[in-house]
Amino acid sequence: MLILSCQKIFVQKNILQNTSVLYESAPLQRIVLRADKCHQHYMRTLPLHHSQREIYACDDYADFELALRPTYDFYMKLMSFGNMIKVLEPESLQEKIYKWLEKTIEVYK
Repeated sequence: MLILSCQKIFVQKNILQNTSVLYESAPLQRIVLRADKCHQHYMRTLPLHHSQREIYACDDYADFELALRPTYDFYMKLMSFGNMIKVLEPESLQEKIYKWLEKTIEVYK
């Protein structure tokens, strides 16, 4: 589990875009996301993080790389995009999102 402590550290918004809370011990990670045909334009216009850079693009999708310490806010942002993005790396984040989606389906059964 990435969040090892519930103690919050508040940081200035200009340090981490769109995130105001960090959890201690969250390791820096390379995250690769694939945005679909329509959502790739949104990701270019409104990056998720200042480290975001486009690493591949074609007509059907674009891949973006980020280097950050994932927070709960970041996970919730990814979830909010639904099927418009896919986590390609790391596998541990893919599994986390998959499990949350399974639990969501269970709620609606």
